[in-house]
Amino acid sequence: ATSVKAFNKSNELLAITVKDIAEVITRPGVIGIDYADVRTVMADMGMAIMGTSKATGKNRAKEAALAAITSPFLDNINIANAKGVLVTVTAGRDLSIDELDEVASTISEVASDEAIIVVGAPIDPAITPGELRVTLVATGLDNEVRAKIESSLRKPKRAGQIDYSPLDKPVES
Repeated sequence: ATSVKAFNKSNELLAITVKDIAEVITRPGVIGIDYADVRTVMADMGMAIMGTSKATGKNRAKEAALAAITSPFLDNINIANAKGVLVTVTAGRDLSIDELDEVASTISEVASDEAIIVVGAPIDPAITPGELRVTLVATGLDNEVRAKIESSLRKPKRAGQIDYSPLDKPVES
């Protein structure tokens, strides 16, 4: 993909995530959450990372939850170490309680037992019929995100490029 396409896709996914977080507070739904819930998961929790996905069909809840957990935005970072996870399940009026349970269970299986998990489910009448979207924001990932960033900075960028990082250490005299 070209850099313009990559940036456009990133902007699109970011817009969906922000919209989903705002709508889970402002739009009526199966499970409503309020600003205090969002604040509990996100305030003072450190670095956060997000994932989003959508699915249709019989197993749409499980598929969307698994795809959100492995979203490209998560950059292979495991949410098992997250301190908090805000989950938004957006669908039309065809959303069932069993599907909500499936999404919550799937994310709970991956997340830490100590993680605060808040699930909201706004109803979006404008969503494509039969579609279900899962958006998650995992917080408290400081150590894992930093390690991922540092490891990517230390790797040679192209074949044949020399890795000078071992020379960054002081030499004993």
